[in-house]
Amino acid sequence: IRKDDAITVLKCLTIVCELLMTANVKTLSPTLQSLLESQILPGMVNEEAEVRNVAVKAIGLCCLIKKDLVMQHLPLLLQASQMDTHLVKSTALKSVFDLIHYFGLDLFSDEKKSHSEENDTMNNTKDSNGEDSVTEQEDGTLDSVNASTEGTKENEKKNWSESATKLITILTSLLDNESSELRNIAAEGLAKLLLSGRVVSYKLISRLLLMWYNPLMEDDEALLQCLGLFFPVYAFSCSSNQQQVEEAFMPTLSTLLRAPTTSPLAEINEMNVATFILELTDAQYLVDNQRSETQVLDNPCHDSIAVKLCNEILSHPDSFNAKLWLRVLSQLNVSLDNVSLLKDLYTMCEDMAMVVTEKQCFKLLEKFRDSISVKLAECKQKTSKMTEVTGVSQGQQLAVTDGGDTVVCAANVPSTDKVTEEDVAESMPVANASSVAKEIKTIERKSTKTPAISKSVRANKARSTLASASKRLNTSDLYDSVFTTPAPLKGSRMTSEIGEARVNLDSIFADSISRTPVRPGKTPKRPLHSIQDPTFTG
Repeated sequence: IRKDDAITVLKCLTIVCELLMTANVKTLSPTLQSLLESQILPGMVNEEAEVRNVAVKAIGLCCLIKKDLVMQHLPLLLQASQMDTHLVKSTALKSVFDLIHYFGLDLFSDEKKSHSEENDTMNNTKDSNGEDSVTEQEDGTLDSVNASTEGTKENEKKNWSESATKLITILTSLLDNESSELRNIAAEGLAKLLLSGRVVSYKLISRLLLMWYNPLMEDDEALLQCLGLFFPVYAFSCSSNQQQVEEAFMPTLSTLLRAPTTSPLAEINEMNVATFILELTDAQYLVDNQRSETQVLDNPCHDSIAVKLCNEILSHPDSFNAKLWLRVLSQLNVSLDNVSLLKDLYTMCEDMAMVVTEKQCFKLLEKFRDSISVKLAECKQKTSKMTEVTGVSQGQQLAVTDGGDTVVCAANVPSTDKVTEEDVAESMPVANASSVAKEIKTIERKSTKTPAISKSVRANKARSTLASASKRLNTSDLYDSVFTTPAPLKGSRMTSEIGEARVNLDSIFADSISRTPVRPGKTPKRPLHSIQDPTFTG
């Protein structure tokens, strides 16, 4: 007795689903293939919605196990997600998202595989009528094979893009569904596809942003929580995701600005949306930059937004949106190390100052221009410091050997009478420091044996001047003193009384000097004696 009532079929399909979800099942065996044809597919046309729901789930699991079944049963799943009950729609939609997430959109290119393989086998046939004819035919078949493969690749790519676009369009249309459950499943599935990299589309990101800010979605806490977690995780994971969010900036704000007054999008504050997107596109919030301790100077997404907004203002200076664009410009963190970009932005600010007429907009423009000028000055200062440092480092490169003698050309060795090994080691490269230190040691040994000429000449001149001054002072004092050999004066008094002693000598001994001139350096002066000196014979 065959039982085909709904309860029995539901139990059988439930057992099949549990069997397909086990980890040990990795291939679709003949037994499972027979179950697919005898139990699962007939369950799709069952009158009971619960039976159809389990059958849709079983078909999705079979497609996950065997890739060849995807293109065969995907239209059935899409039809179930559009034209069945609410329960079956949700199950079919989840199955479609699982298939795309697991296989990717490349599964649509498998449709042409068998056709391309047949063309390759047909083109590789050869004629056996001699060696020359065989070689000529080989060349002809290779050319035909290359041409056919290139054509099939182009056709596959075209068909793949069209099929993928249609599928994503169908899934995106579910974001406007009246059912909150289907809408949440579609939003969550698309967010997962964006996170996994299976889908790359700035238009889809713009659609999700508008959906998140839509006032009609304020009561849907599950949707708000899902999208609220998705945006920062997606944007801060890598720089390529930030670029996609940056490309969605202008379309999102343009949609809000063009929204009619009857639309719920007209109630959204455009500045809040712009601030949120600017935060998502800031490079300093990337995961890699947050882990590093270095300061982030490059911010390409904000640079691109700044250029786009400046061009928009220059093209429509009298628009009502110019004030919004200028307010957004004042919140941008432009790259600090891009001198050319800063110069271009400053030039565009000067151009905008010529066309902007509203007073408040002009104040905002001056604020942005001042910030750009400050950043440009800092950037130029940094570049000048870097050039100075590079110039000093190049000057510190010491060279050189000439005939076996080492010549040291240090840029920052201090100019002292004695060059030490530490000074040379600081100014020399590591490879030449040891050899030059040895040369300095030999120079120091020679300098200790042979004193420097300049030092001895200066010392002799100082001694001679001091001796002559002391002799003149001694003679002037002995003329009025009772002692024959007075004590020498101290150095402090010597310098102050040299002028007075010189005047006294000139006045007292003018006659004797005129009669007997003295030749300095050859005949030394004799000491004068007083009358009280016992040795005096005058």
